Amino acid sequence: MIKMNEASVIVPKSEISDDFLIKNYCKLIKKGEIEFLEKMDSFDIYDKNYEELKDESNYIKIDTKNLVNILNDLTIEDKKEEEKVKILKKKKIIFQKLWPNFVRSAIKYLRIKDTRDKGTFKFDFGVNNLTKYFEEFSKFEEILYGIDEYYRDHSLHVFRVYLLGVYLVRKFFKDYDQLKIKNKPSIIGKIFSDEKEAIWCVIALCHDLGYPLQKLDELNKKLVKILEFFGTSNFNPLRFSLPLEGTILDKFILKLISSRINDNLLIQHQPKFYAKYSKAYEKLSHGIMSCILLMKNLVYFKETDYEPDFQKGFKYIKEPSTNSNDFDERTLEDARQYVIRREILRSIASHDNEDIYHIEMNNFPFLLIMCDEIQEWSRPASKIRLLYALDEKNREIININAFNENIIDILINLNFDENDLLNYVAKKYMKFIRLLRSAVDSDKRKFNFIMSIQNREGIKYQFIYESPNEFYTDEEKKKMEISYEEPKCIKFINEKPIEDFSLRNIIDLINKK
Repeated sequence: MIKMNEASVIVPKSEISDDFLIKNYCKLIKKGEIEFLEKMDSFDIYDKNYEELKDESNYIKIDTKNLVNILNDLTIEDKKEEEKVKILKKKKIIFQKLWPNFVRSAIKYLRIKDTRDKGTFKFDFGVNNLTKYFEEFSKFEEILYGIDEYYRDHSLHVFRVYLLGVYLVRKFFKDYDQLKIKNKPSIIGKIFSDEKEAIWCVIALCHDLGYPLQKLDELNKKLVKILEFFGTSNFNPLRFSLPLEGTILDKFILKLISSRINDNLLIQHQPKFYAKYSKAYEKLSHGIMSCILLMKNLVYFKETDYEPDFQKGFKYIKEPSTNSNDFDERTLEDARQYVIRREILRSIASHDNEDIYHIEMNNFPFLLIMCDEIQEWSRPASKIRLLYALDEKNREIININAFNENIIDILINLNFDENDLLNYVAKKYMKFIRLLRSAVDSDKRKFNFIMSIQNREGIKYQFIYESPNEFYTDEEKKKMEISYEEPKCIKFINEKPIEDFSLRNIIDLINKK
């Protein structure tokens, strides 16, 4: 059990930054440990329209060696201030150009590992369409900065999430083998670490593609306020809708990510997931919209083997049995590939869906949530975006003190005043209150969770969730008498706890908004 006086004193261990993650990733590339990059085709990011990309010797026919050089050039350690600003601008352009090539290489590698796909020409049909979308998304972000006070840059963000996940898995899990694929039938064979590396790349780099649609309502509200000064009353708001043909495919996607297959290779519909994803779809939540973009643009996802008539299962099945010898190799690989594709889509669809609670932390959906929430460094709020690179006090400091199946312990330092800090904390902690809530089988959570957020003035808020396993004996668990405590939220000023602050303060603040 975590003692309060111990939890309030956190010693920073590893500060996370772009430089730290880039250097870590480059070491892995040099060792040949990012296997999907070892199989990638050389590519060009030369672009005469950008001053930063005019050097043909660096940006044409890029292989892993060139890639390491390009990434290392984006570090800012020991650079002068004017150089840092140039590098930050260059970093955004470079990552935008690298994005499709990473997605392309990851998907190609997953296809190479698909034993059903015998051809050598693994063309990534649809990535070009997504690349054009990503470019337009990046341009559209300039508008989003103006409508959301705390909007964050997503062009860089998705790469930071990817690199952070690579670091966490290799540092704290030692290997992707410890990262579980949820609801994977035991008979279909292993999904290997190198495949999981590519799976994580697609998940991380594509998880926010649907973000612009989610912001339409906020954009409309801002426009209405401006137009009121002109006496305009017949404003037609921007809306997004799909024709009937489109919604049919959308329903198929919702069913796919809301299903699993059992050891008989029969597809089982999961109604609770379907209801939760459907609600997210109605709200245009960007996770589910990102899945729709992937399915509609990438042939890789369109080729998911999925039988909507759940009782029929896969078409190559012989007789239902728990003995894998009763299924031919093609059937087992069909099922394995279904699980891989569904895992990618479900992870993306779940990362912004707080209706879905989590029991374990060593899986792709929860890894994405954690990386998405931790990634705060170099993501200035819109009101300080022009200053953050020039002023050291605006630097966000992230420390990961523990990240494993027993405890997650994160410290975030921000340059926020007391009011902004509380608003920020309330939103973030409320998310974890929902994700780690009491629900069916939540007594089986085996990890403690601590997230501390503080400012430069010594004000700190700490959210603590303690695993039920910390409180009860095995005998009590057998009797199903578990009723564990609610999470805690503590406010500290200069490391002294404030007695009248509690979890209820956070909940009340959110409910008032």
